[in-house]
Amino acid sequence: GSDSALALAMMHVIVKDDLVDRDFVASHTTGYEELVLSLEHWTPEYASDIVGITPAAIRSLAREYATAKPAMILIGGGSIHKYKGGWLSTRAISCLPALTGNLGKPGAGIGPRHRANLRGDRFADITAANRRPPGSYIPNHMESISQAVNEGKVGLLLLLGTNMLSSFADSSALERGMDRVNLIVTMDLFSHETTRLKADLVLPGTCWLEEIGIKDTQSHIYLMDKVREAPGDCRPVSWVLRELATRLEVADYFPWTDQEGAVDATLAGFDEGRLSVKRLRAEGGYCARETHAVAYDNQRFHTPSGKVEFFSERALSLGLPPLPVYQEPEETARSQPDKARNYPLVFRQGRTITSFNAWFDEGRALPALVKAEPFPVLWVNPEDASVRAIHSGDLIKMYNERGSFLARSRVTTDIPQGVVWMRTGWAGVNRLTSCTASMSPEAAMAIPGIPGGQAAYEAMVQLRSVPGIGNGIEQARPAVIMS
Repeated sequence: GSDSALALAMMHVIVKDDLVDRDFVASHTTGYEELVLSLEHWTPEYASDIVGITPAAIRSLAREYATAKPAMILIGGGSIHKYKGGWLSTRAISCLPALTGNLGKPGAGIGPRHRANLRGDRFADITAANRRPPGSYIPNHMESISQAVNEGKVGLLLLLGTNMLSSFADSSALERGMDRVNLIVTMDLFSHETTRLKADLVLPGTCWLEEIGIKDTQSHIYLMDKVREAPGDCRPVSWVLRELATRLEVADYFPWTDQEGAVDATLAGFDEGRLSVKRLRAEGGYCARETHAVAYDNQRFHTPSGKVEFFSERALSLGLPPLPVYQEPEETARSQPDKARNYPLVFRQGRTITSFNAWFDEGRALPALVKAEPFPVLWVNPEDASVRAIHSGDLIKMYNERGSFLARSRVTTDIPQGVVWMRTGWAGVNRLTSCTASMSPEAAMAIPGIPGGQAAYEAMVQLRSVPGIGNGIEQARPAVIMS
């Protein structure tokens, strides 16, 4: 949770050592003077205690990054947005390439997660939310949704391809709130935690082989055509929603005769609206896109000013800091010393190649994944393990005031002392995590398609060995082994 503190200290060194690309800053950025003033106290010595890296190491990293041309920073998957200051961390990190002129050049910038949008073209939004009648709507914002469920404001939950009890933070509170919902309907490929524990009605969904869709990459747009009929009573999501709209007399909800029409509408944002399912079929199922090896090679950025904004008026208008800053994560010994006496370890999660979340019942429906990763494994530093008499392979209980979770321990120096880590996507692990909003609904949804991390998946926890259970965890489902 200290990424932004490290980035701020690096910027301090780059400015003080005169390693700034002044030509780039002068031509393609705004707010440089304000940034320099804000960095004054962010010395490597000040940041060292927060980051856990020596001042010399911070200086060495900053100088190596600023003098290596080109230089690339790779921000991983969604893990950096799992804590409250995550958006601020990415904001601070994104200033480093601009400060050193590492934007719009081959091999430079910030490495994309999966497929970054280099041109600004994207699928058209066919949700037509602006045509909804006036009313009080729950924002598309995790904390707001959880709060509405917990307060009994939701009469019906129609969950389409989502295991809400697994993917939402603080799922213990959410599970209690779901008892106040009149009707819960799940629609998915496989049963999962929400289906097993809370669903009143279960609808069988189709997979991508049984309906028509599209997939885009940096180089191509692919038609994912229907190749088989759905078995039994399985139906596509679009069919269910279209039938509901018809019976509820919601006019013009699905103005197309079939799913192919809806796919054509989503393609309207490409090739000036000339791309269609018919054209993709005629071209062999895919269409090459104009390839840009370098993002922003014209130095024109997607900001109100067209420049990199070290000082952002738009952020200020949304109640966010206009300059990059460090924010202490919500749940650490430093921010909550009283809580740390009972729960001294910081819990973090991250993506791995076996992370599947709700898809395929958190991967438990796929035998190959079960074989590769038969049970949850919690990484523990040797110092933290020693004081708790925990050894690698032990069955351990991770718990706090919200809930508990059983896992096998992996004692390793690959995790810092005071922190425990597990790959994300295990059913039940989010019973321990916070659901505090990372930012307001307005800020989180201000830029379409770029969520800022809606809720914190933070937790302070304690561990203890669980003797006498043997190896049963290898065969048991995580939803079953939770205490």
